[in-house]
Amino acid sequence: MQHDVKVIKKLFFFIACLFFHYSPAVADLNCSHVEFGEYDYDYYDPEEAYDFGLKIRGFVEKKDLEGLFSLVQGELRNGPRKSFVKDKEFSEIFSDQWVREFLSDTPPCGPLGWRGFVIGGGWMDGEFRGLVSSVWYDVNKEDKWTIFSIQGAVTEKTLPLPMPIWKINNRILHYHCFPVISLSGDTFEDIVDEFSISDEEDFYENPGQYFGREIDRPVLHRDVDRCLDQNAYPDEQLADIKITQNGYSAKTNSLLLYWPPRPLNVYYEVIAPVTKKQCRELAPAINGTCLQSFLISISKESGGSMGYQKWYGAFGLFDIGYNDPFEGWAMRKGANLKMVPLKYFESMNTMLNWIDEQEQLQYNKTR
Repeated sequence: MQHDVKVIKKLFFFIACLFFHYSPAVADLNCSHVEFGEYDYDYYDPEEAYDFGLKIRGFVEKKDLEGLFSLVQGELRNGPRKSFVKDKEFSEIFSDQWVREFLSDTPPCGPLGWRGFVIGGGWMDGEFRGLVSSVWYDVNKEDKWTIFSIQGAVTEKTLPLPMPIWKINNRILHYHCFPVISLSGDTFEDIVDEFSISDEEDFYENPGQYFGREIDRPVLHRDVDRCLDQNAYPDEQLADIKITQNGYSAKTNSLLLYWPPRPLNVYYEVIAPVTKKQCRELAPAINGTCLQSFLISISKESGGSMGYQKWYGAFGLFDIGYNDPFEGWAMRKGANLKMVPLKYFESMNTMLNWIDEQEQLQYNKTR
């Protein structure tokens, strides 16, 4: 019996060693022993990754808010804006519990799959706390290490609109009214190829600038008559639609591969209005009239460990008419209402920055 217990203990120890050696969430004192590509990703230097993680930990230990945000290139995808944390104390953004949970972890030598590197959360005091007190970081397009997400920090509250959904003639515009870039990006890539768009990145960010110019057909435009019908798109029929102070939610007929299977959840929320003048500036070449425009936050459940996909963008409701497609674009007032994507933002933070910039421009003109 004692022999069996010893064998079991040895087996448990062996399995534990394997787990802690190969788990990217647990690192040795340094990563000099790790070679490029050991975690199936060869775009980073493991020692650089570890050292950058130590920098993050160091600023958190010192409760240096300015230092921590000096490691953020641009704005966070998730977490507080730089303008929000400016002139604030560390304790106003991070609780003592957040600091304690974050510092219970160590920098990893490898990424958490395609999601990037993460410090914080996990197991603590015998309880799994998830990743609510975590900092995510990775190498950006300019080959610079940057923090891109901070979970569990205090963020600013945006003023809710009286009605955070979009209605036309008292009828709800549904989730599928707003075209977004899929994970594969195939639709947008096809448009880039078809219309020989030279600046692909700019098109992905500012599609409205290309309609009526390089793009001479109504691609990416959604027919509003169909948008008002929750069953208009067979692959994504909507049910259990709810309107709350947080916006629009629904379930699709696509199923998550859980047991038992269940429908995917989708959401959108109107964040702020866009003026008709701004709408025209975002799509100056469209031969039509911008009737309404809003900034929208959109999310869709993806299933599995991916969680939710999120998009942020400016969309415009246009009155556009078309004659023979071989004759180009021609306006026939009232012929067609189309939902047009005008501009996409990387995050809620960059969208809020755009709002501030527009307000500053308007203020400067009135001085």
